Amino acid sequence: MEGINEEKNKNNSYYLRYFIWSRFLALQTFRNHMDNEVIHYLVATRDYKNEGLYKVYTQISKAPVVSTTVIFADEPNARYFYRKEKDRIYQYSMALVKGFDPNYTYKHSEESLP
Repeated sequence: MEGINEEKNKNNSYYLRYFIWSRFLALQTFRNHMDNEVIHYLVATRDYKNEGLYKVYTQISKAPVVSTTVIFADEPNARYFYRKEKDRIYQYSMALVKGFDPNYTYKHSEESLP
């Protein structure tokens, strides 16, 4: 009887690891997809060059809220936040990487923030 329980525990452990790994892989794939969509939006729609993008990364937080952060090469101290809703990508906010300066002028602010 103990051998059967050990075998079940092994199988359950395997399925749990598989489930966790597949969820991780799905989230990573989704993040990469969103990164690429925002990069495509910036290059194809906003006329940026890939070299002008210093860092692009997508985060998933509570609610769930999906946000892609872009840091431009010519402005490494500022972050710009993009979101996708109903097949539309848009910039919804911006912030300094560190601190707060109400007089800071953002170079890549889009004209129509929601």
